[in-house]
Amino acid sequence: MVAVVVVVVVVVVVVVVVVVTVKSVVVVVVVVVVVVVVVVVVRKIENLPGSSSKHCHVRSWELGRARLKVFVCVGRGDKKKKKKKKKKKKKKKKKKKKKKKKKKKKKKKNPLKSKQRVSDLTRFCTLPKSDLLIRPDFLTNNFV
Repeated sequence: MVAVVVVVVVVVVVVVVVVVTVKSVVVVVVVVVVVVVVVVVVRKIENLPGSSSKHCHVRSWELGRARLKVFVCVGRGDKKKKKKKKKKKKKKKKKKKKKKKKKKKKKKKNPLKSKQRVSDLTRFCTLPKSDLLIRPDFLTNNFV
């Protein structure tokens, strides 16, 4: 605001001096138009969103069906920018590799011990089943 007031005062003084010296209205009008354009441009530059003096943004409100949008400018003041602290990266802990347990190999069942053996023997043997079940197994020395 102070800068604008100073510019206006300077413009008035310049216009008065030009009117006294030149004594023509056309030159005065041209000078006034140029000065007004300069003032408007300066005001626009001050209100830009990226400027350091003011921060501007669009605020919108909904009133019933209508939506109002207002260009709001807020003074920032001369605040020093705080330096952002760098966050330390946490070291990742190495995961211990789990030892794979060796799978125990399943022992294959001895076909001679299984019930299938009895049925196999009955195919080739003419003896009745009851005799086969009582007979000793000569390979393992066990009774079947």
